[in-house]
Amino acid sequence: MIKESDFKRKEFLPSEKAFVYKMELNIIKNQEEKKYGSAPKERVLFDRVAARHGITRSVLHNYIKLTNLIPVFLDKLDAYAIPFLTAVQIAEMKSDEQEILYNMGIMPTWEQAVKLSALSFAGRLTEEIMKSELT
Repeated sequence: MIKESDFKRKEFLPSEKAFVYKMELNIIKNQEEKKYGSAPKERVLFDRVAARHGITRSVLHNYIKLTNLIPVFLDKLDAYAIPFLTAVQIAEMKSDEQEILYNMGIMPTWEQAVKLSALSFAGRLTEEIMKSELT
């Protein structure tokens, strides 16, 4: 499988890690399905990949969530213009909601992002609510 030590660079961007981890999970899942006829439970997959990279399952989950960020937020994350955990919360929002948030030009704090993410999950997030939460 893929490990950071397999590459010449010492540091990888958060988005690079996110997509590599997601790809590795999919590769293992597909190999297991072919070999045994079914994929292992998600928890087993996450534990295996996390252990290979020396991270926890929850950290791996957070990286996988980042793959749902729209490109402009991925760029901000990679430029370290947005904190990792704030980006994870934004990634839980729908892409059209992320676009609205980006176009507002206001970067939420982690606490604000948690609230926006919860409202998105509940299906109650609108541009007006975003504005009121961020100002």
